[in-house]
Amino acid sequence: MSYIKFAFLFQDGVFGAIVVRQSNQKNPQSLLYDYDLKEHVIILNDWTKTAFSSQMALYYHAAGYGSVDSILINGKGDYSQSATRKQVPIAEFTVKQGSRYRFRLINNGVQHCPMAFSIDDHNLTLISTDGNPIVPVDVESIVSSSGERYDFVLNADAALGFYTIKVRGDGDC
Repeated sequence: MSYIKFAFLFQDGVFGAIVVRQSNQKNPQSLLYDYDLKEHVIILNDWTKTAFSSQMALYYHAAGYGSVDSILINGKGDYSQSATRKQVPIAEFTVKQGSRYRFRLINNGVQHCPMAFSIDDHNLTLISTDGNPIVPVDVESIVSSSGERYDFVLNADAALGFYTIKVRGDGDC
């Protein structure tokens, strides 16, 4: 295994990532990207306005099951539930045009909520799943379930500008 990534999963608590990197000399995929930055770890999580334990109690007692209220990226995103939505912080990632960046994507969701991740006007080169290198493959999006981890390379070759990261939830989302 080239490295290990963990997402600490506490349904209604604190979580984060630990990334153990392999040296470039031992990592055959290091030639696929120019930068592997600590700020390019992306943690997706499902968020609800009620405690997850309350939702599961309803589910187990056949009283219904609520869907997630939002999907957050690194703890940021639109999670306001009022009609008068306020501007909320969003996750932003900076890249320099003409460079290739390794990103680490972790699905820290707890509900049955597969998430489809994409970046407008960019293909992603998938290079690793759950800490294991794979033969690189270009994809338009990455669909992940709870606990799954994917590494991809973003080739910053598009025109200068802001590009939207999209995460679509399926299942109980």
